[in-house]
Amino acid sequence: MKPAVGTPLSAVLTDDPVRAPDLVRELIHLVAALHSHGARLGAVLPIDVVLQANGRVGLTRFDALPPLYPFDDEDWPFVAPEMAQGAPYDQRADVYSLGSWLKLAGTPVAAALSSDAGQRPSDAHALAVLLEPASVTADVSAAERVLACARERAAQLKELRQQSRLALHAGNDEADRRIREATEHIWSELGGIGAALLALDPEDARGRRLLADLAFRRAKTAEQRGDTAAIAEHLEALERYDDGRHTEYLRGEGVTSLFSEPSGASVTLFQLQPRGTGFEAKRWGLPLRTPLDEVRLPPGSWMAEVGRRGFSTVQYPFFIARGERWDPTPPDANQPEALALPPEGLVGPDEVFVPAGWTRVGGDRDAPGSGPAQWVWVEDFVMQRLPVTHALYLEFLNDLVRQRRLDEVELVQPKLPTGSRYTPLYVKGFANALDLPTRAEGMTVDAEQPVIGIDRESIEKFALWFSVRTGHRWRLPTEVQWEKAARGVDGRLFPWGNRFDGSRCVTHTRSRTSPPLVHDIQRDESPYGVIGLAGAVREWTCSQWNPAGPAVRDEFMLPGDATLQTPHVVRGSSYLEGPNLARCAARARVEPHGRQQDLGFRLVRDLPNASTSSVPSVRRVHGPGSDGAPR
Repeated sequence: MKPAVGTPLSAVLTDDPVRAPDLVRELIHLVAALHSHGARLGAVLPIDVVLQANGRVGLTRFDALPPLYPFDDEDWPFVAPEMAQGAPYDQRADVYSLGSWLKLAGTPVAAALSSDAGQRPSDAHALAVLLEPASVTADVSAAERVLACARERAAQLKELRQQSRLALHAGNDEADRRIREATEHIWSELGGIGAALLALDPEDARGRRLLADLAFRRAKTAEQRGDTAAIAEHLEALERYDDGRHTEYLRGEGVTSLFSEPSGASVTLFQLQPRGTGFEAKRWGLPLRTPLDEVRLPPGSWMAEVGRRGFSTVQYPFFIARGERWDPTPPDANQPEALALPPEGLVGPDEVFVPAGWTRVGGDRDAPGSGPAQWVWVEDFVMQRLPVTHALYLEFLNDLVRQRRLDEVELVQPKLPTGSRYTPLYVKGFANALDLPTRAEGMTVDAEQPVIGIDRESIEKFALWFSVRTGHRWRLPTEVQWEKAARGVDGRLFPWGNRFDGSRCVTHTRSRTSPPLVHDIQRDESPYGVIGLAGAVREWTCSQWNPAGPAVRDEFMLPGDATLQTPHVVRGSSYLEGPNLARCAARARVEPHGRQQDLGFRLVRDLPNASTSSVPSVRRVHGPGSDGAPR
């Protein structure tokens, strides 16, 4: 659009007070058109508005004012308080300016001139709805017209939610981004509509109900994202407008139950409170004993440390959503499943037990390849605490050498890409025994680094050897098992919390050319105690690549096994990749025969003879919470 030329509108309003209200309404509709495209001006100043030669109102500026703009004396009545203070602002700052124009035209609207931006109509369109004259429809009140607008926006929101699910399943990130922007705009419009109803009648219960429901939905969405500042903002609005329907949610307490096999286990509860980039565990009350039934707790992330003499201590994370239940009931059952405590000795010192239960996967829009948010039930498993190292892989290869299986050694030893071919990483010594070079392909090599340059077939042969050696059946994890081990159950973005921290994991820097030693990545720790899932090296899973997300059906994890002919999912970031891949929900694709200098692996196994039992029936729900919505 071109800047308009004409007579300053402020002068016209002074000279022609009869036309003034209609001209200002035209100005409001002009700004509303800009707002519908996400634009904002910051302030609509006298110098910005003219009456053109064709009799139409026009704008001389379409860009947003910069912070701390040098306003003239005549500008200040049109400047919103937040704009005057140099604070962040949105389209409601323009609404304040338009309120000043209405006042100048002799038709003031108090809601538009509120010093509290939250009390103003959300944008110029909402202000225009408020100003619709009663003569438009003789038998319909202004409040009913506003409510009709609200119903229309609610229908649009429902349609947008469906479109968002389809876009996420299709992996269309750009479409999903546009849908989220449109949703945010409609939410803002609904806030303005609620404010308009209260401006017409401060005691209108419909306006208060609309604003309360909007605050409730936005608080729930912020809770899913882990946005504590937004949660606090929307809870404050909910407290202001609620008529009692959201009392339980405002109180915040939720309910959990915990049963163990065997029963009588000691339970120490820790509330995980955000601190810095991670969480700080605060002990909650005195130790309890299983069974725990209908225990009320404040909302948030929790860790239960469950132990009993003769059994390994288990770290059992759970999440309490506001006013809801954490329910340890599998999708195909109607009663909760007891936490199976592993007998002492079944989980080794270099292994981590991940108990059965719900986990939240996907739903991180900033994680490459992330699928939609969904709750999945995952049976218990044991995972190696650290990625497989060169030292352990050399043991495997040299055992093959001792058995004179030299052809297999040549097939499965690590190889790094050099141009169009692969070069073996290890060097041969006496009697064909393999050892580490001091350097390879510009990197230093150490026995305590994660092994790299391995393809899927080589991992299968190592897993078979390791299974025979340990007496347990080891294999690659599925991508859902990997994500649960990294993320726990509260949907956190990184293994340690919701903010990236380069001091906790090893991702790409200009100075780093080699993988770290596994003992140097101890701060990259998941809720269960698994080390190095965010950085160091990327890791193989056994899952077949699907751009729509992990293989899940009826809330159960599917095996999703890839073959030696199909692309695989790899997880995590590395010393060669950036922070985005360090997000727990990030996914990438690799071909089964791909060997890369930042791609390693770790293995998982089922717990042998793990006993599980059920306990007396409680109310079964969809997912771990009372409404089944991802938290």
